[in-house]
Amino acid sequence: MNIANGSNHGQEQGPIIHIPDTHIVPDLPGAQLYATHDIRTIVVASMLYEGRLVGCLNICTFGEVRHFTDDELTMLQGLADQAALAITNARLFEAMQQELTERRRVESALEDERALLARRVDERTVDLSTANTQLSKSAKVI
Repeated sequence: MNIANGSNHGQEQGPIIHIPDTHIVPDLPGAQLYATHDIRTIVVASMLYEGRLVGCLNICTFGEVRHFTDDELTMLQGLADQAALAITNARLFEAMQQELTERRRVESALEDERALLARRVDERTVDLSTANTQLSKSAKVI
């Protein structure tokens, strides 16, 4: 088993886990599953964004061992990094859409409340104006 940690200009990367041949690793977790499906080589690249695990990009070979070069492993980690960024951006976009929907709902409710208050003020103004007119008439009678 081979674990390597890459570098990408300050962006945090996870380790690449590379198991060249599952048949020769003693006490490998999941060995029965690998044997049942004849999984021979496994490569796992962690998808990290700001230190949080977003997921993993997994590559498996079936039936035969595959040797991955350092360049291929570096490319796989680059794909994992881009996938982590894309997933995070999609989640942020969805959160912003939900926030925008909630803000519009609140703005609509506030506008409805403002319109209700304006109607009440208008109604009360009419009532007060009517009461003032009646008081004026009463005052002239006296």
